[in-house]
Amino acid sequence: MDQNKDAWNVFTSGQWISSSSDLFSLISGNPKIMRGLSNPKCNAALEALKDDPKAALKQFKEHEDVTEFLNEFCRVLGGHFAKLGEKQGDEWQQKKMRKQDAL
Repeated sequence: MDQNKDAWNVFTSGQWISSSSDLFSLISGNPKIMRGLSNPKCNAALEALKDDPKAALKQFKEHEDVTEFLNEFCRVLGGHFAKLGEKQGDEWQQKKMRKQDAL
């Protein structure tokens, strides 16, 4: 339960954004993502995903450039958040161990 609370606190505090220099490097160093971000269709797809993901995927499924961009964008974001989760889990485990040692 404490781990979920800690993760929620990190998310709501925006801490995951402040650690985004790694994310920025991953995005800016990725030619597929940078091409997509300069493509109006890809930007429209990102906007559509916010409103109705299923409809957006259906709408853009025939656009190979958009699906390639979205796959790469999601892969990079997913990897970034997985690393943040691992780091948060490690920090939580260390905190738990310190509490046990103090008893």
